[in-house]
Amino acid sequence: MNKMNQTQTRSPRKRLLSLILAVILMIGLLPISAFATSASAQANDAEDTGYEYNIMFLDCGRKYFSVNSIKQIIDNASAAGFNYIQLAVGNDGLRFLLDDMSLTVNGTTYSSQQVSAAIHAGNEAYYNFDVDELTQPEMDEIITYAASKGMGVIPCVNTPGHMDAILSAATSLTGKTCSYRGSTRTIDVTNTTAVAFTQALLQKYISYFAGKGCKLFNMGADEYANDKYTTGSMGFGNLQDTGNYSYYVTYVNAVAKMVKAAGMTPMAFNDGIYFNSNTSGGTFDTDILICYWSNGWSGYTPMPAANLAAKGFKLINTNGSYYWVLGKSDAQCSASKASGFNHKTFPGGTINDPAGSMFCIWADYPGAETEASVISKTAATIAAFGKVLPKVKPVEGVKNVTRTDDTTGVSVTAPGLTGLTVKEAKAPSIDTAAEGKVLAYDVTPTTESGNYAEAASVSFKTPSGWDTSRVRGFVVNTDGTVTDGLTGVVENGSFTFTAPHFSVMGIYQLSADAPTKTKDINVAVGGTATVTIDGDYSGTQLDDAVATVTGVVGDKQGKTTYEPATLAVGSFYVSTKSGDTAPTVQLTFENAGNGQYYIKSGDDYVYPDASYTSIIITGWWNYEVITAADNRDAAVKIEGKCSLQGTTQSRYLTGGGPPVRFSM
Repeated sequence: MNKMNQTQTRSPRKRLLSLILAVILMIGLLPISAFATSASAQANDAEDTGYEYNIMFLDCGRKYFSVNSIKQIIDNASAAGFNYIQLAVGNDGLRFLLDDMSLTVNGTTYSSQQVSAAIHAGNEAYYNFDVDELTQPEMDEIITYAASKGMGVIPCVNTPGHMDAILSAATSLTGKTCSYRGSTRTIDVTNTTAVAFTQALLQKYISYFAGKGCKLFNMGADEYANDKYTTGSMGFGNLQDTGNYSYYVTYVNAVAKMVKAAGMTPMAFNDGIYFNSNTSGGTFDTDILICYWSNGWSGYTPMPAANLAAKGFKLINTNGSYYWVLGKSDAQCSASKASGFNHKTFPGGTINDPAGSMFCIWADYPGAETEASVISKTAATIAAFGKVLPKVKPVEGVKNVTRTDDTTGVSVTAPGLTGLTVKEAKAPSIDTAAEGKVLAYDVTPTTESGNYAEAASVSFKTPSGWDTSRVRGFVVNTDGTVTDGLTGVVENGSFTFTAPHFSVMGIYQLSADAPTKTKDINVAVGGTATVTIDGDYSGTQLDDAVATVTGVVGDKQGKTTYEPATLAVGSFYVSTKSGDTAPTVQLTFENAGNGQYYIKSGDDYVYPDASYTSIIITGWWNYEVITAADNRDAAVKIEGKCSLQGTTQSRYLTGGGPPVRFSM
């Protein structure tokens, strides 16, 4: 057969089948194409409108959270699509202390130990945890961990309000009244000492976080003196009524300038910015990124979100209706509610081009939840919240770079370093240094944008013959004073510590008679102070011309602990909860002979009682725990046949029955 002359034919039935299959395939593809287009639109919408921040906010100023707890919240937020974790370390409390907390305010220098102790006292007065503050190495670890999850860290140190611990420290150290008209948490923005102290402290934190590569810094600036003015227009209204609102505007702009000078974007909550739509107090810096949480309530009237946007501010949707608040069951956003969040729906209106969204965990009642319970109870809400947010890019942190000077062996590790210059320098006078054992250099690290002046890790080779257990770091400040006693780590022949800034710096060895620990004690002239210090301080040195010290050795009261016990004659705490760390019910067991015991609660004896309630063919047992004050020996009367189980009732009913023998 000649194949070249063959023709191919197809039956009408086969043609129809092919057409049907083609149509089915096209229809089958339609939903897939539509879905892909929708997902792309969501991602493009975020990019096209300038949306870039999905922020997880944690109030770790009121409540202490450990490094591990914060890491778990970072894990939950990262998995949900958040790209920033905002840590409100300064909110009522200030639960993060830098290695160097020294401040110079109006010409007076306060040592690092003085400032740290004053902040710590303020924290404990606000709410005393077993551990009250994070350390600088711990914050370093948190920032590094967040970066590994594609998240940036946004610090929040709230001022001029919500700063109980800072206000307490400012007042105690300066000796001036720094509060606004008796507020316990707000400084007087018309008081130059209060403002100078607060801004000097803020500069320490701004410098540290900028040095760690952070891009944003939240100054808070909300709810001014709302603890003092609790109704109507509250603290902001009082500022405006008394003609002092312009001082607040000046304060906020000054802090914003400090943040921008460090290369970060300033943030603030919305209610104080043009409160009551009042523009007569001055003009706020529109570079401040506004976290819009509330459009107010009766008498309290922040400027509407749309009006702020019209003035040129970028807004973060921080809708207070979606908060999760410790201790307020009616203000704990559920996963179901979070799934209905719309990033464009702000309190009081719609903003079509927000810069981002923020989900907040607030610790209004710090002791209401444990760290673990906060993490477990908010996990589903965080996940649900993240699912409805626009997609954002992970944050790429500035990587730490180590530069080493070959001649001296000095090395510096900091974000984005491009160079390092080290020159020999004259050693400063340090009272506690061993003679001839001070090593000093003028250290200048550089980046692409110029000299690096923020906090960073620096290492010095330890000279042979030095006692490495007594080595400390120091740095000379711009006013010529010396910050010494900086602790660090000895490793591979080098001493590494965190320098608060860069100038002349180095290491020294403590003299033989120098204390390895010091403690500042502030006493008014003619006054006394009682300080309890662990350890033997019989050699405490004071200038007798200034003060005298009287030491009394005593036992330190330890922490009460409880452990399981075998019941016998004696008094025991009892609880229905396994592992209870604070039981309150105490029972006494007295020997009744034959392996039996009387049980007493206080002065009364305790015994079980039971009665049977019968209704036609059914019924039930009623159990009670009865107490009796007399000491007569008698049997328990049981009406009916039953087997009494050990009860766990927490109440005792007063009765006239006798004590009862129990077999243990």
